[in-house]
Amino acid sequence: MPIDSRTGINSARPWRLRNRRLLALYDRASRDLGFGEVAAADPSRVGAADVSFTEGLVDMALDGIGLMGDGGHTVNETADLKTLPSQAKRIAVTLLCLSEGRR
Repeated sequence: MPIDSRTGINSARPWRLRNRRLLALYDRASRDLGFGEVAAADPSRVGAADVSFTEGLVDMALDGIGLMGDGGHTVNETADLKTLPSQAKRIAVTLLCLSEGRR
């Protein structure tokens, strides 16, 4: 399993490519719903995601698709409940696409 020496995170290519395909489905769902583009965050500007440690356990995964808010993963974290409907719709459409075999 290749490990990124900077982050200690698995950098296995096939897994990352499947994650990109899943992100493309999620992005398409967001656009189709009128919520706009969803793009991957620059890994150098975010912390290590839990999904970085699930290689071999799942076919593909996304992180950061929950509620929007501020102060992430600190005692000052807040959630913007107004984002719940749009986030739920994005993931529901993505799951529907996956259940229909679209990848």
